[in-house]
Amino acid sequence: MPGRRLFAAVVLLAVSLGLAGALAPAAQAHSEVLSIVPADGSVLADPPPSVVLTFTADVLGDFSQVALACDGKALDLPAPVSSANVVTQPLASVPGVAGTCELTYRIVSADSHPIAGKTTFTVHRLQATLPPTAGSSAAPSPSGTASATGSPSPAASASSATATSSTSGVSWGRIAMLGVVVVVLAGALVWFWRSRRDPARS
Repeated sequence: MPGRRLFAAVVLLAVSLGLAGALAPAAQAHSEVLSIVPADGSVLADPPPSVVLTFTADVLGDFSQVALACDGKALDLPAPVSSANVVTQPLASVPGVAGTCELTYRIVSADSHPIAGKTTFTVHRLQATLPPTAGSSAAPSPSGTASATGSPSPAASASSATATSSTSGVSWGRIAMLGVVVVVLAGALVWFWRSRRDPARS
């Protein structure tokens, strides 16, 4: 019957629109952090020369903001350097990079979406060797040497960062598309119910 065929066509159209919204290209997703070096949670013997943030899309370098605090003390940093999808924060000339350090960042991607998060790393302070006392053995005691080594802990071998990011995976376009599908389905169901009660309208 014409009424039922029209109802089936409306339902098919609504389902097609829903699938189109759910299967939107991944290119529409916002940029996010791809990796951070040194990796989040790294334990280092020496301060890193820089922290390198790599994102999945290009960023607007003029809007890059980076801050660093070690053992709760904020440090003065030079301006970060941005190139394509990479933001580099130099640390070679920054004094006080020792202990537990937390780096926070706020980057704006090329699509004007802000990306904020943080990462942490630990830098061991080297302990000076105590001079031998009179009557002690000439051989140095293993406990008197520096406790830090030149290689990072296994945590530093991670190739990507697990830093917290405030980017959201919600696509407002998909939400709007799903809303349209719901409205179309609701209208189709009301029309079908009325046509069943009044067959003349079919």
